Amino acid sequence: MSAAASAPVVCARAASTSVCAEMRAVLASTHDELVAAYAAQHGPAGRAALTELLAGSAAAFFLSGVDLMVIEDGTRRRFVVIEVNSAPGFAYCTPGADAWELAYERTIDLLLGHAPPAAHGGLALLTESKVPVETEGFRRCLERRLGRAIAVLGPAELRAAERFVTERGTVLAHGGREISGGLRYLHHLPWELLPPSAAGTFVNGTGVDLCGGRDKVAAQLAFERFTAAFGPRGLRVNAPPGSVVRSAEELEAVLARLGEHVVRKARHGNSGIGVDFLRGDEEDARRPPPPYPYLVQEMLLPRGAAVNGAHLAAATAGGRPYAYDLRVVVGGFPGGYRPLMIYARRARRSLDELGRFDAADLAALDDFMKVNIAVPQPGGGFAMEEERLVLPDADGFAALGLGVDDYRVAVAESILATAAVDRFGTPYAPA
Repeated sequence: MSAAASAPVVCARAASTSVCAEMRAVLASTHDELVAAYAAQHGPAGRAALTELLAGSAAAFFLSGVDLMVIEDGTRRRFVVIEVNSAPGFAYCTPGADAWELAYERTIDLLLGHAPPAAHGGLALLTESKVPVETEGFRRCLERRLGRAIAVLGPAELRAAERFVTERGTVLAHGGREISGGLRYLHHLPWELLPPSAAGTFVNGTGVDLCGGRDKVAAQLAFERFTAAFGPRGLRVNAPPGSVVRSAEELEAVLARLGEHVVRKARHGNSGIGVDFLRGDEEDARRPPPPYPYLVQEMLLPRGAAVNGAHLAAATAGGRPYAYDLRVVVGGFPGGYRPLMIYARRARRSLDELGRFDAADLAALDDFMKVNIAVPQPGGGFAMEEERLVLPDADGFAALGLGVDDYRVAVAESILATAAVDRFGTPYAPA
């Protein structure tokens, strides 16, 4: 790769820093180290099942970004799964000195490990280019590995692609070349661009989206099925208590069970869109709900979760505490699950600005609670608020106050959520 092409392709915040030694140790964790850290926090009951799960092969969900909220309960920290994402951006915020090695190269290894060699000639990058700098990095890396130019196909090209129904499924062709698979970064309703029946090896394929990777309802049901199957073996997906809501009557029952503060999530919400807070009053009744079915979960309050008395852990910036989440990216490689990268995103406003929580205006909590850095713009598209990234460098590691084994537990929790979608996710079918 030439000097120009080998330059790190990352966001400005990440360009001049390196992954810290502690995070490198997390990313290099063996399965035994992940199991030991998880058992130390959750008890030994699930050791055998987790060991088996980590070494297993994913059927379709090869790349996953899992968003975790960090909860403090007395002196104990634990992680709550907020969302599973099948098109996670992470290479652009990997510290620049290490981005090729730890993000771009390993993701392409993941793709090539699953795609048969005979398909390599038709691999493409399918993307909406929500993070253009990351699109360019993956393009360069894939071209270097394949030794040829690759097609970068966005929504317009995919809609215009030729389609042929065969015994292998729906074959897509662009520019006279069959699209045999590729790295897929389509975000909103991606199955409209790449059909679930598409023939080839896609990381990730739209069948995964329909099974929960971009479908909050299907993901919730997958978590429930996973916990029912693996609970007797000591494993569960640690998500906030929640329910799928299919009618106004069901919402009333859910609110009565979960408490007065809940989060309502549209089934296919993206980048914080379609997520709002409810408090069970007349104002809620005046706000139109998203289409049924949708998901309702217990809200993790900054001054105490509704049920268990825990509170959100805080990242420090300028001496001020901010709510944050961890984005843990994991890959289902042929030899088992491995972590790819971990970074964090903090909210816009510090918790010490919140004052006494009185729920007077739940919409105002957005700046204290929502952490997505991709902010929708009025004219379309997204602006990236990079200043709220907490990078996996020495400063970010210190700001979050987590140790190596804490991060290993976060990786294990994320793999459980990923495996739940892969094994138990099915398209939601209304009764």
